[in-house]
Parts: sequence; structure tokens; C-alpha cells
Amino acid sequence: MTDRCPHCAASLIGDPIPQASRDRGYLGDRTHYRREIGIEIRGVYDGVLYWQCPDCGRAWNRWSPKDGHIYTAAQERVERVNARVEEAL
Repeated sequence: MTDRCPHCAASLIGDPIPQASRDRGYLGDRTHYRREIGIEIRGVYDGVLYWQCPDCGRAWNRWSPKDGHIYTAAQERVERVNARVEEAL
């Protein structure tokens, strides 16, 4: 996971997590919320398939090519999202 958008370099580190929430132990050692948007697509993968920037709207794959078909499925969608963003500019 990266702390900056790979497209526009916006910070993906969000607001601090309140200490009371951290003290409950649900968040591990995290100190800040995250800003990237996790996109899940039913029937493709049960979880985050790819990430999207809240600032520029572009997407990036959370998988590596060694992950095979799930990388390919995510990459197809990432390319479509990024093409739409580019058309809108």
C-alpha cells in the first residue's frame, strides 16, 4: 500500500484515528485513516479488487501480475476507469 496516489501524488493518509478508538484494539497499530477508495465488484472478487484516488479519480491495481487471473480482472477495470477519467479532462 502506498501513501500517495500513483497518478496525482495526492496524500492518501487521512485524519488521525481518535485515541479512544485506537485503545479498543480494532485497528492494530494504525494511527490515521486511509483516503483511497477500495472498489469491490460482486462476482469477481470478495474484497477490494482495486484502489481509486478520491482526488483525481484514477485507479490502480492492488494485485501484481503474479496473481494471475485476479490481476487481469482488476487491470481491465482499472484501465476502463482511467480511460473515462482521461476522456473527462
